[in-house]
Amino acid sequence: MADKSRLIRIWEQQRAYNKQIRQLENPDNFEYWMKQYLLGAVSEVDEILNEIHWKIHRRGRRTDRVNLGRELADLTKYVISMWEWSGFTSEQMLDMVEEKSSELEAQFNQDFLYTIPADKHVVISDIDGTLGDYRSAFVKWVGSNQQMAEMLPADKAANLAMEVDLGMDYLFYRELKERFEAEGGYQDLELYSDVARTLRQLFVADIPIILYTARP
Repeated sequence: MADKSRLIRIWEQQRAYNKQIRQLENPDNFEYWMKQYLLGAVSEVDEILNEIHWKIHRRGRRTDRVNLGRELADLTKYVISMWEWSGFTSEQMLDMVEEKSSELEAQFNQDFLYTIPADKHVVISDIDGTLGDYRSAFVKWVGSNQQMAEMLPADKAANLAMEVDLGMDYLFYRELKERFEAEGGYQDLELYSDVARTLRQLFVADIPIILYTARP
């Protein structure tokens, strides 16, 4: 708990400092200050590379750990600034970093630690539109916007080309689909009922299932 309180104190100290600095120029310009923080982070990365003497002809030189620590601190402050300026809280930053760490650990386990016996059957499947009901999730998402819902016809589900069934211009449909994806719509896909039953049967039978998807 003490470490977490210390992180929050550092976060608030950085936030107050950033607020003062941003008053000097374009205080409300999000892109301007994100660019400043990104360029600052890139600059600090270069400083760290120089400090660890990564170039072949500089190898063997002793690294100044005090200076290295100061450069890493500068980089950390820029990273915190980007989180803060993007509207995240310190708690949200910790949650998202922890979530990302769990994802990477799970991915490592899948790639290097889990093995499938050669004599086992394996089910390989896509997710979107195969296991998960994309059409219903998309229609529900469009319908949640009252302005769009008024022009949304019923999905006749007669064509693989969904924009045809919805009577939409293709480019407009692509624009909506990109927004649906950007807002995390794929997280709300529900399993088809028959798929759910089949997956339970595969699980009980201890049959490995490998899922492939290009979606986030």
